[in-house]
Amino acid sequence: MDFTEILYEKADRVATITFNRPQALNAYTPTLGLELKNALREADADNEVGAIIVTGAGRAFCSGFDVRVGAQANKALRSGESRGYSEIYDNFDYMHQLGTPIIGAINGHCVFMGFAMTLFFDFRFLADNAKYGALFSQKGLALEQGAGWMLSRLVGLTRAVDIAITGRLLPPEEAVQIGLANRVVAADQLMAAAREFARDIAHNCAPTAAAQAKRAVYRDLSIDFAAAYQASCQDAIRQNQTEDFKEARRSMAEKRPPRFPGR
Repeated sequence: MDFTEILYEKADRVATITFNRPQALNAYTPTLGLELKNALREADADNEVGAIIVTGAGRAFCSGFDVRVGAQANKALRSGESRGYSEIYDNFDYMHQLGTPIIGAINGHCVFMGFAMTLFFDFRFLADNAKYGALFSQKGLALEQGAGWMLSRLVGLTRAVDIAITGRLLPPEEAVQIGLANRVVAADQLMAAAREFARDIAHNCAPTAAAQAKRAVYRDLSIDFAAAYQASCQDAIRQNQTEDFKEARRSMAEKRPPRFPGR
């Protein structure tokens, strides 16, 4: 698949998606959003990919929605030529439906739409110089993309309210301390750390089991314990019928590393 605003690479069972609008600090556009979705789905469908990294080219991860595109959309909305946001925005919740783990390697500026997007990744690695925060309230904008829903689940109500209302930039170490990020890494080591982590998942975790675990966690956010328990029992029955489970049993009996087929 050809891309114009992202780069897509695959090596050693890890797919890397790089936002490639460095001249605009990787500002989000409908094209970039669609290409990101297509690349994530392509990687998720590839049995040779066990983990995905998303990062940004240059000195930013994503500086938010491209203001020029937003202005054009608002003008079209006022004139009745379009439905505005519903045509240019996407729902990042689709990332939770993908089985392959997604790791954000968050470099430089990651604010507004960029910040909201990362809440839907499975892991967030921050460069030690990252500018990470919602910022919406400081610019008179609404907290968008269901960011409030995810924030409260990631860091709890009190901290979510703080982050959402103040719109402040979060020091990377604080983001880790409150559970919003997984790790802070020196900027020049960010991609190396993300790749090492991604390769560990890709080579040591059964793809079907990793996918089940991911989907169960996000599914269980919206249901009660009884429903979650019953769903997990059904998950266990299905997982025990996979080739990955059988390979795990064989590799333990033969005292060798597993070679998971991903099915």
